[in-house]
Amino acid sequence: MSRPDDAISGDDALAELDALDARESGGAPRTGEPARRGGAPAPRPRGEAAPRVRSSPISTGMWIALIVSALLLVLLLVFVLQNNVPSNIHFLGWSFTLPLGAAILFAAIAGVLLAGAIGSARMFLVGRRRKRAAQAQAGAAARPGR
Repeated sequence: MSRPDDAISGDDALAELDALDARESGGAPRTGEPARRGGAPAPRPRGEAAPRVRSSPISTGMWIALIVSALLLVLLLVFVLQNNVPSNIHFLGWSFTLPLGAAILFAAIAGVLLAGAIGSARMFLVGRRRKRAAQAQAGAAARPGR
């Protein structure tokens, strides 16, 4: 890999991008390109036009999520400011006064955190079960004749 301050030709940069793309896709060459040793696609002939570079769908999705999140935060701020009537809250023996909008917002945050904790525990258990199944399958494949 070259340093950022090194000058490289366009063909070299495209070859590096193609090799990176092949590594990320599991070494499979793109359709219509012959595979070379190591799974990297063959370099493009000099006269052939370079493929159009597209933006990553991940970065596009991140921008959309950022914009949607910012809009939701603005809506939450408006909700809290419009519902600033003091309310008496009683929880586990505690008693305090809190604006209604803030109380509902805290309850929603607590619900999201609880759901996230339960979902994370479930994903951990499923991942552990999948790893055990893969190990069992690898062990069965290593014992021929059974």
